[in-house]
Amino acid sequence: MKGRNVNQVCDLLSEMTGTLTFVIAIRDSLMRVNPHLMSAANAVAANNQNQVLHLRALFDYDPDEDLYIPCRELGICFNKGDILHVIDQSDINWWQAYREGDEHDQSLAGLIPSIQFQIHDKIFIDRREAMKQSILNDSTVNTSNRKSRFANGKAKSPSLLFNCGKRSLERKKKKNSKQRLILTHEEILTYEEVCYYHPRQNFKRPIVLIGPANIGRHELRQRLMQDTDRFAAAVPHTSRPRRDGEFDGIDYHFISRQMFEHDIKENRFVEHGEYEKNYYGTSFAAIEAVVQSNKICVLNLHVHSIPLLRQGQA
Repeated sequence: MKGRNVNQVCDLLSEMTGTLTFVIAIRDSLMRVNPHLMSAANAVAANNQNQVLHLRALFDYDPDEDLYIPCRELGICFNKGDILHVIDQSDINWWQAYREGDEHDQSLAGLIPSIQFQIHDKIFIDRREAMKQSILNDSTVNTSNRKSRFANGKAKSPSLLFNCGKRSLERKKKKNSKQRLILTHEEILTYEEVCYYHPRQNFKRPIVLIGPANIGRHELRQRLMQDTDRFAAAVPHTSRPRRDGEFDGIDYHFISRQMFEHDIKENRFVEHGEYEKNYYGTSFAAIEAVVQSNKICVLNLHVHSIPLLRQGQA
């Protein structure tokens, strides 16, 4: 059994007949039999300990509802927001992990779907649902065409109906293909890597306001900014010329367009964009300046900028 994955072990056990006897070796006796084997086991355990991956689940999972899990009894049931400690990623589809808080109650690591498996499973389900919806839409169109064909007691040309239906179906296929292109791996919620946070003295983490348009993020930011002793905003950068009444380093950091493009290539912005042929952006240095002032930096960012912000804080 050594060196085999879960699926291979299950296949071997299913082919065996008669009585199966499992021998459990005690650690002390194992060391007496082969001391080198025990040291190798400790090395493997230490190596796995160093490679533990800490994840936050971004979806709910119940192994009893999963048709593809190799062993439901070993599956871990978790909810969105639970912390999972992955100790083995050798299998491409199923990882071995513990759920936060269950390390002492759970003697064996359980199985959770890997990121690759979850992405492929989600894409397969979406495609299957899209095919079902397409079939339902086609049947609805055909039914309406049959009704309209005999409207007013006159039958319309079958070739005309067929051509119209064909053009309509082609438009639907193009629309569905565009929707498929919109779906990316980053948009499929799987897991989010996390780490243990050790608070540091005189270090306040930024607050990021995220939400759809017209939900009140800007108003909330303005209310927080009224407490100038606790909160502050990162001074943004821009490539536009300075206007009357504006001060460099207070209203904006005014830099040239060439310098702005150079900073973009150097990944010095957590978020940037162009408006009326002028660049605007928030730099890591501006956020760090607020943190160093012992204040909480309030940011209003797009959700896709969060991973960049975390990498900048690492």
